[in-house]
Amino acid sequence: MTATLKVTIESAWRGGTLDIVTPIVELTLVDHESIPGLKNLGNEYALNLVSGETVMLWCALTPNRQVKFSVTQKKIPIFNLTTEGTFYIEIYLPDGKLYQFQYDGES
Repeated sequence: MTATLKVTIESAWRGGTLDIVTPIVELTLVDHESIPGLKNLGNEYALNLVSGETVMLWCALTPNRQVKFSVTQKKIPIFNLTTEGTFYIEIYLPDGKLYQFQYDGES
């Protein structure tokens, strides 16, 4: 299975329940050129927020099968995660919107 990172954003709420999300991007992790067993996005991914601000995403599957994920803005960490499998997280980013990040695939 291909390792992918999917990013969605809140679209519609029904009362206090998030009812609909809108896909933003689906990124595929690729083999690193010089480190055997490492898969990553190639470079940090610049995610443009609704407010026009930009955050940087990083996701990698290490040779020891750990998944590392981070969100930064202006080189300041907003969120960091290290896990040994798939994940789904929801994060309010600086524009006040709820973003969802889902890693599927190799672990």
